[in-house]
Amino acid sequence: MSKNPTYNFVLAIIFFICLLGTGASFLLQYVFNYNPCPLCIFQRIAVMTTGLVAFILLLIPQQKNITKIISAVLILIPSAFGITSAVRQIYLQHLPADQVPSCGPGLNFLVENNSYFTVLQKVFNGSGKCAVVEKLFYVPLPVWSLIMFIVIVLLAILGIYFTDKGQTYYK
Repeated sequence: MSKNPTYNFVLAIIFFICLLGTGASFLLQYVFNYNPCPLCIFQRIAVMTTGLVAFILLLIPQQKNITKIISAVLILIPSAFGITSAVRQIYLQHLPADQVPSCGPGLNFLVENNSYFTVLQKVFNGSGKCAVVEKLFYVPLPVWSLIMFIVIVLLAILGIYFTDKGQTYYK
């Protein structure tokens, strides 16, 4: 018997990371009164979607390499969106004050009055609210988000190669 974990174990770790990330974002918003900008909300949606995908994939046996690869790709899609959102916010936070985009309408107004493509375009263009640097342990919040998404991506990809085929309970 090998000591390598199964890919379901990797998916469980990814799900747990997503639960922690989602819980931390709500804790910061509702307990510590951090007000999320539209890019922060996009990152939160990406974390929650990644967690949901990982949870659904936990229900599927991950015994063949093709199943692991498909699972990794399904994990990578929302994670890539989260990485893109975090990198864009880090970029906006490092702009000189005279180049920061002006504050626009809130995300609710944008969603109610525009197409989803227009909302994505306006949010990624940025607003002054996204350029505000809020830190946790002296590290900006989008950097924490980026680190989390990179860990998830590495787990999903490296898990393909460093896991067993899994337990089979039938013969």
